[in-house]
Amino acid sequence: MSVLLVAACASPIQSADYQQSHYSTTPIPILKFDSHQGQDGSYQYGYETGNGIQVQEQGYVKNAGVKDAEIQVAQGYYSYIGADGKF
Repeated sequence: MSVLLVAACASPIQSADYQQSHYSTTPIPILKFDSHQGQDGSYQYGYETGNGIQVQEQGYVKNAGVKDAEIQVAQGYYSYIGADGKF
C-alpha cells in the first residue's frame, strides 16, 4: 500500500493551467560571459542575460601551502529585475 501512495505523490501535476502560468519556453539570451581559472586555485566568472540578470564571482585559495589550513574563499554579487520592475 505504501508503494502506491509514494508513486501517487511523486506523479507530476497534470494541470495545463499550472504548467502555463509557471514555466516559460522562451529562450533568454546570454549577453556576456567571462570565465578565468588560475593555476593557484583562483577563479573569476561573470555573466549577464537578456532579462537583466547580472552575476560576478571571484575566489582564491587562502593559506595556500599551509597543510590542513587551506580554504576556498569566494565573493561576488548578483542582481535581477524583480516583479516590481526594480533591481
